[in-house]
Amino acid sequence: MNDSPARRRSPLPGSRRRSAQERRGVTLLEIVAVVALLGIFAAMTASRANGLFANAAARTEVERFAGLLHDAKRRAILTGDSHGVDFTKSGTGVLSAQLVRETSPNNWDPIDDLIETPDGLEITTGDPHIRFSFEGVPLHGGVEILFEGPDQTWRIFVPPHTGAVRVSQTI
Repeated sequence: MNDSPARRRSPLPGSRRRSAQERRGVTLLEIVAVVALLGIFAAMTASRANGLFANAAARTEVERFAGLLHDAKRRAILTGDSHGVDFTKSGTGVLSAQLVRETSPNNWDPIDDLIETPDGLEITTGDPHIRFSFEGVPLHGGVEILFEGPDQTWRIFVPPHTGAVRVSQTI
């Protein structure tokens, strides 16, 4: 068999064969297309990640406030003294919360540091003074606190008969 250059033919009429040197490189257009696609994917991922981190931080704060209510309930049961949480309100929103203890009738003293409401989280509650009896149940019926984060809303609910502190995400 003779492999002379004159006998080699292109697979398609009118096309020419590329040499090995011509086939090795990547064109500038291909590089630009790949970089553009990577940029688009990175932008999409970053925008989704920011929302996830903001909601995770808000969820952490909701859990912290639920822990504060649970701590008030626990202390009321352990000590036999009524305990509660006082919320400092401004208009309809909550600015801060603090764990308190009843030292004499209608006299409540703070027993923990003030917890500030973080930026980006709106808290609303009907009653600024949530109290638990020595039995661990709310003194004034059920408790409901709403937390609105960047993209999600959570609810803390304390039923009037059990005093169980429940956190749920609302849609």
